[in-house]
Amino acid sequence: MKRLSLLFLLLIFARAIFAQMFNIEGKVTDEKGIPLLGANVVLTGTNFGAATDVRGYFKIEKVPAGKYRLKVSSIGYQKIVRAVELKKRDMVLNFRLKRISVNFDPVVV
Repeated sequence: MKRLSLLFLLLIFARAIFAQMFNIEGKVTDEKGIPLLGANVVLTGTNFGAATDVRGYFKIEKVPAGKYRLKVSSIGYQKIVRAVELKKRDMVLNFRLKRISVNFDPVVV
């Protein structure tokens, strides 16, 4: 009986742990609403992140509950950093990146 009670508690505890995983998904576009392919969407300081597909969509799966800083970046665009908190449900976030000028120094050969 003691082992059965312990097993029951272990199953409840395991379910509680796995139930606290969330997904973050959304779309990244430029100022005109054109999807950005290959934009990086990363939870800084973690191994969680994704790159956008040809339609600008991304999905970061199985993120534990908590507070994070989400960074969205793409070459030639101003990056966005936003604080997010995962605690009750999955998040859908859309980002519109502003184009910036990229100046390179001349290369002398």
